[in-house]
Amino acid sequence: MCPGTWTITGFVPDADFSQLPAFYGQTIDVVHKATDGSAGKFVNQKVAQKLNVQVLGGWFDLGFNQWFSTKKPLTSLADLKDMKLRSPGGVLNSWRIRFFGGIPNVTAWPDVPLAMSQGTFDGLISTNESVNSAKLFDSGMRHSLQDHQGMGLYVPLMNHDFWGKLGAKLQQTVVQLWTDNMPTWRTNTAKAQEAGRDALQKAGVAFVDVAKAELDGVRAKMLPQQDKVAADSHMSEELVKLVMTDVSA
Repeated sequence: MCPGTWTITGFVPDADFSQLPAFYGQTIDVVHKATDGSAGKFVNQKVAQKLNVQVLGGWFDLGFNQWFSTKKPLTSLADLKDMKLRSPGGVLNSWRIRFFGGIPNVTAWPDVPLAMSQGTFDGLISTNESVNSAKLFDSGMRHSLQDHQGMGLYVPLMNHDFWGKLGAKLQQTVVQLWTDNMPTWRTNTAKAQEAGRDALQKAGVAFVDVAKAELDGVRAKMLPQQDKVAADSHMSEELVKLVMTDVSA
């Protein structure tokens, strides 16, 4: 199974580290430095111990979260102020919404299309492919501001008792297959996000990309608050230090 990091946080809060300010506006390669590096290994060990599972290898990308809205055009990050924005959940997503002056709203994903069409919230955080596959343009979604604010990821797990029954040779084969195919899978998920954006544009959604210089500036303003928001999310100090080392490598 490959649960999302956001579902694992209830057991291991450190699993949500890809949402930390250090990753705001970063490239996917920077995210992989941490997920494949010391931070990812640190979390994998905790997950394995806490859930009695075997982590098979590198984490599988979902894609970057972006901003989406219905009636209000999104031309800059300043436009997020005073907007009621649906969050996927978690301390870090709500913190980010508040950082930009928005108001967090938590609505279960199956209820999002109806809630959006009824004006329960003004917009949401999600990935291009997720909002495309959910056809949220049919519920009034018309605008997107792309800032690569945080990466959604899946962690490959196998029940430890079942893993033990495979035997050393088959275990090695499973791990090697995952490792060998990971680059292709990551390439394909990135393409899926691009295809999702293309489909949304054809459906009438207007896109604006935040300039790299602005993203770098915003991240610099976020970082002084990272230790506090990490602590509020029950992340360990050791994990945050590992993240910063990986990102700087």
